[in-house]
Amino acid sequence: MRPFKGIFGRVFKIFMTTALLVPALAISAMAQYTITDLGTLGGSYSIGYGINNSGEVTGFIYTAGNPHAFLYTPGVGMQDLGTLSGGSQSLGAGINNSGQVTGNGDVDGLGGYAFLYTPGTGMQDLGALPGASYSHGCGINDSGQVTGLSSIPTGGGYHAFVYTPGTGMQDLGTLPGGSNSEGMSINNSGQVTGYASLANGNYDAFLYTPGTGMQDLGTLTGYNTSKGYGINNSGEVTGGSLITGGGEHAFLYSPGTGMQDIGTLGGDFSEGHGINNSGQVVGWSWTAGNAVTDAFLYSNGQMTDLNTLIDPSSGWTLIDGFGINDLGQITGDGIINGQQHAFLMTPPGSLTVTISPAGAVGAGAMWNVDGGRWQASGAVVPNLSVGSHTVAFSGVQGWTTPPSQTVTIANGQTASAVGTYTPFFAAIFTASTTSGKAPLKVHFTNCSAGSFTKWLWHFGDGETSKIWNPTHTYNKAGVFTVTLAMTGAKGTCTCDQPGLITVYAAPKANFSAVPRAGDAPLTVNFTNESSGIVTNWLWNFGDGTTSTDANPTHTYNSPRTYEAKLTVYGPGGAGSKTVSIIVKK
Repeated sequence: MRPFKGIFGRVFKIFMTTALLVPALAISAMAQYTITDLGTLGGSYSIGYGINNSGEVTGFIYTAGNPHAFLYTPGVGMQDLGTLSGGSQSLGAGINNSGQVTGNGDVDGLGGYAFLYTPGTGMQDLGALPGASYSHGCGINDSGQVTGLSSIPTGGGYHAFVYTPGTGMQDLGTLPGGSNSEGMSINNSGQVTGYASLANGNYDAFLYTPGTGMQDLGTLTGYNTSKGYGINNSGEVTGGSLITGGGEHAFLYSPGTGMQDIGTLGGDFSEGHGINNSGQVVGWSWTAGNAVTDAFLYSNGQMTDLNTLIDPSSGWTLIDGFGINDLGQITGDGIINGQQHAFLMTPPGSLTVTISPAGAVGAGAMWNVDGGRWQASGAVVPNLSVGSHTVAFSGVQGWTTPPSQTVTIANGQTASAVGTYTPFFAAIFTASTTSGKAPLKVHFTNCSAGSFTKWLWHFGDGETSKIWNPTHTYNKAGVFTVTLAMTGAKGTCTCDQPGLITVYAAPKANFSAVPRAGDAPLTVNFTNESSGIVTNWLWNFGDGTTSTDANPTHTYNSPRTYEAKLTVYGPGGAGSKTVSIIVKK
C-alpha cells in the first residue's frame, strides 16, 4: 500500500521519481491561470510549501548538496534564508501574512530545530520541548504562533507543539492511548491540525482547540489511518485518509459536518495539503490508471487537475499543490524543462465585499457571489471568470438587507463592492462560545439595532448584567437560556435564545469486572457503567496492556493482584476508577 507522503517525508522522494512524471496529460486549450517559475537560485530543484495573501512563498531549494529555505516575494524574486548557526540545511514550511517563515534547520551539525524567520531580524532557533533533542516547524499563524513536532525526553517519541512568542513551546500531547503526534498547520484562533497515534498504533487526524484540547477527527469509511495537513480560520481541515479496499483519498473536514471524501483525479490515491478561508483545497492525486501524480484544486464540490488550468504550451507538468491563499494563488512544485521547480499560480480574477456598519457584521451579515457559498465581510473569493457577477446579501434580524449588485471582474485583478445595511428596532446578540466544561467563560456581543437607553442581560443561571458587551462565567453544569432586553424610545424589545449555553460536567467513571478473582489464565469481562457524556475510553489492565474499547475482555496469564483502571474522557473533562483483579495459581 502506498504510504502517506506528507510534507517533509516527500522532500527527497519526489526528486528521485521526477523522470517518471515528465510526460504531461492532455490539457485544456483555454489558459485560465498564469504560472510563475520561482527558480532554484542555481540549485538543482525547488519546492514551494507555504504562501501568504501577498503572494509570498516559502519552501526550499536544493543547492550544493543541501536544502535551504527560501522566501519568494513577487517583484523581488527568491531569497535564500540561510541556516541556523553553524548549520548546513534548512526547510521553509509555512509563512504568515507578515512574511514570517517557520520550518526547521540543523544546528552545528547536530539535530534539527524549528525556526522562526522574521524579515529584518533573521532566523531564530525555537529549540525543543524541555529535555528534547530536535524539533520541526510546520505551520505559522498571523500572531507568529508556530506548530510542528518536537522529540520528547523519554520513550523515543515526538509530540505536537505550539510555540507562542514571549511564552515559549507548549506540548499539545496526544490522542488517548497514543504516544506520538505532529502539528502541521495552525489558524489565527490557535487551532491546530495534524495527526496523532492511537493505542492500536494507527494514526488519526486531529483538531486541537485551545481550552478544549485534541479532538480525533476519525477516518473516511471507518478505516485505520488519517492525517490532517491544512486548516483555515473556520476550523475546516484537509488531509488524507486511507479507505476500505485500498487507496488513500483527500478529505475536507468541516465542524458540525464531519469528514467528507473529496475524491481523486481518477486514480486510487490523493491528499489535500492546503486550504484557504473560502474552503478551497489543493494537493496531489493519481490520475486514471495510477499513471502519474498531478496537482489538483478542489473548489465548489469539484476536483480539477491544475494542469488543465494553465496554458498547454507552458511546458509545465504540475505535480503537487501545497499552499493556497485567500486570493486563490497556489504554490507547489512541478516539472519544467526536465527539472523540478517551485511555482506560483495566479487565478484570473477575484472579488472582495465589505459589509457595513459593524453592528450588521456582528449580527451575522454575509454575502455571496452568483449564489455560491456565504462569505464574511472582507473575505476574498478567487477564481472568478472575467465579466459580470452578481453579489447578494443575507437577511439579518433587525437589519434591512441591501439590494443585490452587479460587479465586473477584470483579469488578474481583485474587484471590490460594499453592502450597507440599515437598522431597525431589534434586540440581537451573539456569544463567543456556546458549550464547554465548567468554569465556562462566555463573551456576549450586543448587536442590537436601533436607539436604546437601557439594556439588561439574563444569563439563565440567576445572574444578570447591565454592561453592553458583558463577559459571564458559568460555574456549574447545565443548559442555560440567555435573554437580552433592550429599551428605547420605541419601547422594549427582547432577544431570547433558549438553551443557548451548555456547560458539561466531567464524566464519572464506573465499571464492573466479572470475575474479579480466579485462577490463571483468568479472562475478565469489563463492562463500562460510566455516567455523563463520554467520547473516549482508556483501559489500563495493570499488566502493561491497554484498550480503547468501551467494553473490553482481557486475559490475565500470571498470578498476582492487578490494578485495572478505566479513564473516561468527554467534553466536560475526564474521570477514572480503579479496581483490583486477583489472579491465583
